[in-house]
Amino acid sequence: MQLKNFIETNGYSAEAFASVADFFDFASIDIKLKNHRAVAEKDYDKLYNNAVKCIRIAIDRGIETIVKVVVIKNTAVEEIEEICRDLADLNIKFVLQPVTAPPDMQSADVVPGIKELFALSETAGLFLRHVMVIPQLHKFMRIR
Repeated sequence: MQLKNFIETNGYSAEAFASVADFFDFASIDIKLKNHRAVAEKDYDKLYNNAVKCIRIAIDRGIETIVKVVVIKNTAVEEIEEICRDLADLNIKFVLQPVTAPPDMQSADVVPGIKELFALSETAGLFLRHVMVIPQLHKFMRIR
């Protein structure tokens, strides 16, 4: 029996991902949105392009690939559309993951509503075959 291996990554470095990709059968690769402020605004295109390169490396190496995007209230449909256009030629599973509000914040301030999630998933579905909306279960389970 051969064990299957899974990697979850933020896709920050395509070079680092390429160096280990052959060890994995499954990959979950995050794409950070501009409004996540994961990097300085001037560095966002580099972050985004690295994530897309990681996804392409995974597909090229035969890795079953899930692409995850955490969405907040008022996430621009156009931003999701741009991502999905960039990935439309790839056989991936695409997950929209509504953010879970931190305990000190009102969920209405940051959590997208059901209509917004439907609009985002409908847009993604125009370009990608497998689109899912899945909550941040680790937050419900209090796992960091």
